[in-house]
Amino acid sequence: MPTVKEYLAQALAGRGVKHIFGVPADFVLECFQYLEDSGEIQPIRMNDEPQAGFAADAYARLRGLGVVLVTYGAGGFKVMNSTAQACVEDSPVLVISGAPAQDEYLKGRSLLHYRIHHVVKSRDDQRKAFSHVTGMNRRIDSSSSARADIDSLIEYIITQKQPGYLEVPRNMWGAELPANDNTDHYVYIPPTSDKLALKAGLKQAVAAIRGSARPVFWVGTDIQRYELQDRVMAMATNFNIPICTTLFGKSAIDENHPMHLGLYVGAQSASYRYDDDAVREYVETSDCVIMLGVNFSDFNFGIGTVEINTDARLLNAQKGELRIDSALYEKVLIDDFVADLASCDLGSHAFSEPPPEMPFETPPPDTPINSDMFFSILNRHILDNTIVISDIGDCLFGAGKLDTSYERFLAPGVYGSMGWSVGAALGAKLADSSLRPFVIVGDGAFLMGQESAVGKLSELELDPVIFILNNSGYATLQGAVPGKFNVLPGYRFEKICGVYGGRGFAVETAGKLESVLLEIREISGTPCIVNVVLPPFDKTSVLKRISTELGKGVKRGQE
Repeated sequence: MPTVKEYLAQALAGRGVKHIFGVPADFVLECFQYLEDSGEIQPIRMNDEPQAGFAADAYARLRGLGVVLVTYGAGGFKVMNSTAQACVEDSPVLVISGAPAQDEYLKGRSLLHYRIHHVVKSRDDQRKAFSHVTGMNRRIDSSSSARADIDSLIEYIITQKQPGYLEVPRNMWGAELPANDNTDHYVYIPPTSDKLALKAGLKQAVAAIRGSARPVFWVGTDIQRYELQDRVMAMATNFNIPICTTLFGKSAIDENHPMHLGLYVGAQSASYRYDDDAVREYVETSDCVIMLGVNFSDFNFGIGTVEINTDARLLNAQKGELRIDSALYEKVLIDDFVADLASCDLGSHAFSEPPPEMPFETPPPDTPINSDMFFSILNRHILDNTIVISDIGDCLFGAGKLDTSYERFLAPGVYGSMGWSVGAALGAKLADSSLRPFVIVGDGAFLMGQESAVGKLSELELDPVIFILNNSGYATLQGAVPGKFNVLPGYRFEKICGVYGGRGFAVETAGKLESVLLEIREISGTPCIVNVVLPPFDKTSVLKRISTELGKGVKRGQE
């Protein structure tokens, strides 16, 4: 019969996992050794736990399940942040933590002042902590329940798009599973829709859409998580209903679809095809807004600048419920609702295209680069195999205007953990080797430990391109509360490649950026760092609009 480590690897491989990200340490060494020797799943030794967690997160977003493997305490608590982000952003990540054996705890109790390393106070501390950022967690204390524990946990993570936690004491890795598992042990059963609630909600939704003159879809990332994009695009095409996405939902549908308007994010609304303000106006004057999988967060709502027409019909489908105006239909799953809605006649609607975006005029080659210019030039170099991975900050606001295809954009746009993007690029590249990640990160976010991930990219001969927007500070924060604490040195980031490997470039003009982007196309098998030297505290026009809107709000509040 298989051991715990063997069955766990088989179960994960059966779900499409080919890589596990982690840091080897005492309580997980046996598992790392098995993975390396068996060849069933490749263990990716990361240089620190936070980047391992971020890599597993991005891997999960593209493949449907990501795994991070860490030791107890000193390793486990370091992936709490990435797991919290996965929880908030519906990313199916499994955290596997080794742990001391039970008899080690018993020995500790019998000896005065005896403390086990990596343990804070008690055996349950870490598991209790992870219960706040995962939907399900299990500890394997007996081989008789191990099969059910592993199967239930993986099924939960995949179906609910939520992280889970598995704790394996080090004496259990090699424990053999019995032929028959404990049938009394808890088995996870995925939820189903209430058929009556689904039918009633669907009837009201169809009537609302058919009765409207100018409906619009506003979709979030759950459309991608539950693989609903084809149905949404079919409804848009068949019934002439345009589509906007949230900031976090960017590329949840193919942005080259003719009915795609752009991002609706209040003052942050952006489009590479249409005028930004016109996209915002289209949504805010719609008489029926169909929200599908929209994550209600301040980032997705333009930091309080979203203003839906108060007279509009409002449909809001979430993972487990449907709201239509003031009516609530509980236990209605979003995948069931969208599937049934797509089979209905939603009526014929008139779609008047907004004014187009003003064409970008190429500046003279010696023009000093600024943030808006960077994104406009970069947009012309995004290829079919490019996946854009943005960190948090003004880089994310500017990236909203980039032309990306379906599932070709990743960002931590709800929880917002800075320092995510380079580790995420590693996870994305291993999830789909045909992709070439374009990482967009501010200087401040890059300094949050991401250089260790550059070293790993070089070691694995992976080819992401890392664009560091170097404006010598935290421009987003400086706009809110000015101070010296927002100022950063003008680091020569391109020199990092001399230590970690890869190719480094410094860009100060429009012409230099164009030439570097062309040169990078011919580089493979190694990462590239492009240090984009901007004026101090330079901002995108999107961030400037947000600042103006927020300033108006503050002024109104003082009147």
